[in-house]
Amino acid sequence: MKAIRVLCCVIGLFSLWNCNDDDDGLTLFDNESGRFVRFYLQLDANDVPIEYPETTSNEVPVSSYELNNFNTLKIPVVLSSQTLTEEVTVNFSNTFSTEEHEDIFDILPENNLLTFNGNQLSDTIYVQQTGRISSNDDQLSFKLDSVSDSSIHLGYPRIQNPLSALTVELSETPDYPFQLQNDSIINVQGNLGEQIELRVEFPEGFIEREIDTATLLTEVSSDFEYTLVRRPIASTTEIVYDVTLSEELPGGELSEAILKLNDLRGYIRGNPPELKIVRPPRTYRFQDSIIQIEGKEEETFVFKLQFPDGFDVEDADRLTFFEASNPFVFDHNIIREPITSDTEIEYRFTLNEMLPEQVPFDLFLNLNEVEGYLATTPNTLQISKPATIELSGNPAANFYNVDDPFYRTYGENWMDFNEDGICSWQSFNAFTIPLPVDVDDPNGVQHPNGNYYHRYKVGLVSPNAGRTTNPFNMKRWFNNEATDEENSPGFNISEALEFFPENGDSTTSGFVQVIEQDIIIQSRADNDGNRNTYTVRISGSGTYEELTNGLFEIDLTLQTTNNALFGGTRIAKYKIYNNNSYSDPTEPNEACFQPIDL
Repeated sequence: MKAIRVLCCVIGLFSLWNCNDDDDGLTLFDNESGRFVRFYLQLDANDVPIEYPETTSNEVPVSSYELNNFNTLKIPVVLSSQTLTEEVTVNFSNTFSTEEHEDIFDILPENNLLTFNGNQLSDTIYVQQTGRISSNDDQLSFKLDSVSDSSIHLGYPRIQNPLSALTVELSETPDYPFQLQNDSIINVQGNLGEQIELRVEFPEGFIEREIDTATLLTEVSSDFEYTLVRRPIASTTEIVYDVTLSEELPGGELSEAILKLNDLRGYIRGNPPELKIVRPPRTYRFQDSIIQIEGKEEETFVFKLQFPDGFDVEDADRLTFFEASNPFVFDHNIIREPITSDTEIEYRFTLNEMLPEQVPFDLFLNLNEVEGYLATTPNTLQISKPATIELSGNPAANFYNVDDPFYRTYGENWMDFNEDGICSWQSFNAFTIPLPVDVDDPNGVQHPNGNYYHRYKVGLVSPNAGRTTNPFNMKRWFNNEATDEENSPGFNISEALEFFPENGDSTTSGFVQVIEQDIIIQSRADNDGNRNTYTVRISGSGTYEELTNGLFEIDLTLQTTNNALFGGTRIAKYKIYNNNSYSDPTEPNEACFQPIDL
């Protein structure tokens, strides 16, 4: 079809020439067929050769071209004819205006013979530069010399610019650009054996012998193993490298290799000069940071873990993505829903008890550090039950005495203190103090001494400077513990218990909570002065009531969490009294624990 189109154009040109012969100086060859062969090099608007058979009607073929890159110059030679019944050959010649650059060009075909047959009415001369041009004002000239069919004329049948010759202007070779073809960051999945391509682009081409042994890429840094192999040269405009991962990359952290493009003599390095191969961490997070509940038994809702980069379904069974920092704050169940998405997991929460209206409860679910994933924010989900009735009274005053700096509360802790395999109530006492507050604190009450104290909170702190008390009998939980405040500040707890009167206003009973917090304790120093340090998360809850006139009992369950000490969370039972006039409490039918060596 293209040959027919060219023929039609030629016939049209013949008609034009016949009508305007006197005006344009064109003279038709006097032959029956009107067939002719000529150079047909067209340039686009940027003077870049159009690769035949692509053509444009907007540009006429040129008789001169300035060589300005290393790319192979493809010079089309086109024969205008009907379908050929016999093969036609055309001889061409090429000459340099000087001998200076003859040895740095390869010209094909080597026998300078072009061939046309059937509907194949075009052939191509290939000019490949193999070295640099060292001076200006040289020329490479091509000329159509002869044709095997005498009825075919060389060049257009016209006097002016018959295109039977073509001149390639040569000038001193500048430094051509080269650059990374890829984006400055390439993400990988991180699988062993995964392969990606890196391409170094030479828009204006390159001299093969100049880069055949050149090191184009150098590693700046990498935190994973890979191989970098350059492919055999298959193009005059790019060099291709294969990068293959030699290890499985961890999903829960950033893995990154940085490669830089080296300087190359005779070429100008473009941007970006560096390339990052990145395995981004797979992240996960809670969809919400807080969910508020009413506190009704069997209350239920669904919360979600989101995985923006996806997750492996088997990981949902294999990994524990989150856990509660205070799992015993109230009785509840959390069950995973069926998985229907690869970017989120749903969990159903159910409350198994009715929570008192006057007590605020907060359950904190925290994302774990798990293999293959990175926790991002929100990394904590707070399930909150606020207090719904106002409090009144001053229950904390039942458990301190401002006028007695050595005032103590007394208690019993269910444990195997003697390590003899027998559980029993272990007696203890702890200095108990009020919590000072500002005069404008809404929970403050003024004491006759003029100071204001919290109506619902008390602390467990020694009155002796630098010393500690025995909160919740915890000093008896360990052997070799440091007891001074400098090393074990956790044995003084300035805010330890909070009271919530029943119905908001009862003066004799209510609920009590251990104020959730982290405390720090240490071992005694060894011979080298070294100590073991432990951070223990404490929480808990219970009830209080007045047993007899002035004697209050706290029935408390304490939770302490530290994996190194307890392998998770330890549950401890207590009876605590505001004076020592109590009777021995009933022994529970429960297991207990023994002291631990620090």
